[in-house]
Amino acid sequence: MKAFHFSLERVLEWRRTELSLEEAKLQKLNAQRLALDAARAELVRRGLEAHRNVSSALSVRGQALAELEAYRRWAVREESALAARTAELQLAINRQSRAAVEADRKVRVVERLRERRHREWDALAQHELEEMAAEAALARWRRDY
Repeated sequence: MKAFHFSLERVLEWRRTELSLEEAKLQKLNAQRLALDAARAELVRRGLEAHRNVSSALSVRGQALAELEAYRRWAVREESALAARTAELQLAINRQSRAAVEADRKVRVVERLRERRHREWDALAQHELEEMAAEAALARWRRDY
């Protein structure tokens, strides 16, 4: 009997490649999300540091207070922009996650089909082997009698 051949092997490889691409896109989006989270944390850290520097000074000039207030207003706008970008990115992550799940589902469908075809081929091979063994036994029995 000839070796097992799955006619949709190229489709399976394509589906696996498609899954890898979708997962890579998702990984890139998650990395961008981490970078945004780090930028937000850095913004908060710098704001706290600036506030600590002014509040720990022995004497504070009006200009320093004005600069601190200007920085605080800028930080609030920046935080708002980062929050908006994070929300957009989270939507993109959700969409990409669904795309990756769908690509994985498509791979599993073709893999299950391949496994079923392999089981069918294996059963047929076993049946042929049993027939050949029966024919050989019958031929041996005829030869001996």
